[in-house]
This record gives sequence, structure tokens and C-alpha cells, in this order.
Amino acid sequence: MSRAYSVAAMNASGRIVALASLLSACSVVPDADLNGVRAQAIFGGQPSASTAVVALAAQGHVYCSATLIGKLVIATAAHCLPPYAGAGRLELAEIAVSAGDDAAVPRAATSLVDSWTIEGYNALRSGPDIGLARLKNALGPAPAAFLGPDGAPPLAGEAATLVGFGMTSPSAFSTLGLQREAEVRIAEVLEDSLRFEDPARGLCEGDSGGAGFVRRAGLPVVASIHARSDCAHAAVATRLDRYASEIQAYLEASQPESPRGCALSPRGARASVAAQLVCALVVIGAWRITRARRGFRRAPPRAPERRSDTR
Repeated sequence: MSRAYSVAAMNASGRIVALASLLSACSVVPDADLNGVRAQAIFGGQPSASTAVVALAAQGHVYCSATLIGKLVIATAAHCLPPYAGAGRLELAEIAVSAGDDAAVPRAATSLVDSWTIEGYNALRSGPDIGLARLKNALGPAPAAFLGPDGAPPLAGEAATLVGFGMTSPSAFSTLGLQREAEVRIAEVLEDSLRFEDPARGLCEGDSGGAGFVRRAGLPVVASIHARSDCAHAAVATRLDRYASEIQAYLEASQPESPRGCALSPRGARASVAAQLVCALVVIGAWRITRARRGFRRAPPRAPERRSDTR
């Protein structure tokens, strides 16, 4: 079966142009910090099976990656979401999200119903590059843990595993949609971002929105979301610990509504559990009061009916 987004599947009607337009947001225009020659990227990488990293597609083609950080919430790059994606022409309803290591044969797929992008980002790629979106339906995989403000921050020289669905080299459209990973070292820790430099492996077009994992207590946690790359040796990713409050607020707002009208607005996992217990106690208390006011009593058992013998 041919890949739905391969070059062979594109015809002269302009689908290649459409895909290039979508990917233009994910292929970073080199700037003062990223001015290397465009060359083969993710060299030395390998297939990955990180269930928390998912693919974003539009018009049947993968154009970005994303990371599950909640049952119904993904984190990705701001330029992968409206109003920036597809040169401002891509609508939220056109974006499909798929789980699995091959987007051509997804294990599960859904759409987006809501999105948010960080204040300060603009089409000229200034400011932090991070966005969040809410899924219509859960995809199944468990969300990834991510670094918060109270955790150990990422460090220069620390190993990081970069995961995404991007190309293996510029314009290699047929390689889009397969999940890959590469281990690199954090070259520099900036105020709101991480910088990676490795001539042998790195990020390329379509990897934007994927995750940079570091290890804490022996477990992988998301330290950053891929933002931009020169497809050669340098890449920049947005730190999640710097935007933990915005992420937490979005996660809370995206929780399913509580039953019986209990509106919960917890400020953390412990608060959430406490709020649910309070909610349950209120519901039980209200039921008992209503029961007492109605004078509810268990009905006495009915006496057996006497039957006359007519024989």
C-alpha cells in the first residue's frame, strides 16, 4: 500500500504545492542563529515508538508533529496551528491527529475542537513558539509527563531524545509520517528555549511540535517542543517548564465536565482529588437531606394473600 502522502501519490494538480505550503511553517528560514547550509537531517536517527508523540496532517499529508500531554490535550508548535499554519489558510477543522508510529496506518485518529497559541508569537517567528489544542476524542495512548517549574530544569550537555514525524532530508516528502528519534546533547539552555547542535543528527521539516525528552528519576519527561531547525545541524525548541502555568490552565479548562453539575477548577493534581471528594460529599449530603424531608421510609412487607379453598 502506497503512503497517502508520498510524492507518487501527488499529481500535477498542485498537491505538491499545497504540501509545500503546509510545510513552509515547519521548515525554518535560517536566521542569525540558524544559518547553516541545508543538508541531510536526522542522519543517524532510528525508528521510534513513543506513543505520546503524534502526527498532524491536513489534506491527507503530514505537516507537523505534536505531543500528548493530557488525555485530550496536545502540545505542538504555534506555527503548526491556526492562524499560522499553511500560511494562514489552514482551518482547525482540517487538521487530523493520528497515533502510532506510521501515520499512513494510524492506530487511532481524531480531530481538533479548540486551540491556543502563546502570546508573543507571530508569523515572523519571534517569541516563544508553542501552542496547545484539544482533541475531539481520546487517542488511547497515555499522555507524557512534562517538566514543570518545580522540577529539575534541563541542563547544557544533558542528553535529550528528539522525536518527530518529519523528513530525513529537505524535500524528501516520501519520508514524512514515520516516527523517528535521535539522541543529541543540549548545546545551550536559554531563557525560554533549548538549542541543539549536532552535525550527524537532528530535526527537519515536519518535526515541529514533536517532543524533546530528558530523563528524571530514570523516566522520560518532555522538556521541550520542537520549534525550528535548519535541517542541517542546529535546532531550537521551546521549554515547557517556562510555560507550565499556561499549560496547566489549558489542561484544567479541557477536562470533561463533572457529573451532577459539580464544576471543578482544581489547581493541581492534589486539588483535583480534593475537589472531587468534596463534590461527592455534597451530592451525597443533598440526597440524604432530600430523602429525610420526604419522610422516606421503607415500605413494610405485604402480608401474604389469603386464598380460599373452593374444593
